[in-house]
Amino acid sequence: MGQLVSLRKHKQEKQDQARYRQTREHIADELSDLPGQLIAHALTLASAGTWAAWDEAHPAGAVCGMIPGDLAATGDPRVTALMAAANALEHALDLLDG
Repeated sequence: MGQLVSLRKHKQEKQDQARYRQTREHIADELSDLPGQLIAHALTLASAGTWAAWDEAHPAGAVCGMIPGDLAATGDPRVTALMAAANALEHALDLLDG
């Protein structure tokens, strides 16, 4: 009889683990696009503010290399906050995927 309770408990624990994993994966999937969106918004904000002269010097559609650290170093606290949020969200997604 004790073993039956143990098997039921084991089965319930497996179901709980599966539900937790599925929920974790669903959340990660829902949030996966947000870091890129935050970075895009940071770039848009920087281009309208501290990088306005740079933005005006390049034709629309020009492709330029940029690293995220460049955005975080604009000196605009709002751009920096968006980049920090993107980095924090990427870290959270790494944890959710693990």
